Amino acid sequence: MSNLSSLLNKNGLLIMEIPNKYFLGFVASDGHFGLFGITLLDHLDATKYFEKFFDFSYDVGEYYDLDYYIKVFKQLGCVADNIQLKGLQDIYGFKDLPKFILNTCVSYLTFLRNFYRIPIKTSAIIHFNFFKYILSLTRDYLFGLLSSKRKKIFLEKYLSRFWI
Repeated sequence: MSNLSSLLNKNGLLIMEIPNKYFLGFVASDGHFGLFGITLLDHLDATKYFEKFFDFSYDVGEYYDLDYYIKVFKQLGCVADNIQLKGLQDIYGFKDLPKFILNTCVSYLTFLRNFYRIPIKTSAIIHFNFFKYILSLTRDYLFGLLSSKRKKIFLEKYLSRFWI
């Protein structure tokens, strides 16, 4: 990110598309390899999980929260924010939530069928992180019912494929 910001002219504009690790669709099946829950893991655990299914190296970087990217760019002297670009950013609505939850549950059941292939510690971390994720999603959904601001935050966190 330091290199990217150093390439900008004064008042220059950088638009990035960052995969959203919290998007329900990516938790169910990540956009690179189709593995359940891998976006909820740190890089080391994701690598251990990945290696049980593939014979080549895991070349995906770390998944961070949107706030991490905003903080780093601000530290580099940039103005950073998540923007809405119509036509470029898929943000689903509350009406789409049931299909995403169903798909995530089906993916979780598939994960359970492959449970034996995954190291016990890595499997336990996936379970723990997934249940923590579901609790946060439920809490944030209920808060999203209270105000349009919180609803927008919920939609950007759980129903947006990418942050722009």
